[in-house]
Amino acid sequence: MPADDERARIRAVTRMLTERYGVVLDDIVLRTWDNRSVDLTFGMLASALSASGGDAEDADLWAVARAVSHGEELPPMVQRAG
Repeated sequence: MPADDERARIRAVTRMLTERYGVVLDDIVLRTWDNRSVDLTFGMLASALSASGGDAEDADLWAVARAVSHGEELPPMVQRAG
């Protein structure tokens, strides 16, 4: 995948997460993007959300962690704001 496409995908993911949770998670996404460690990514996302006063359903956050840790777009259930 060309680097520009990957950067665009990362930007789209971080934008969607900010809209959904009201917390900027760019640093977590950048550090864990395509790291293949779902557990680590989940822990970092959950920690960042908790520290910022944000909240997420565990199932939703696991889906986010799987997508980010595999360098993929967010699944549709996560893309919905609310």
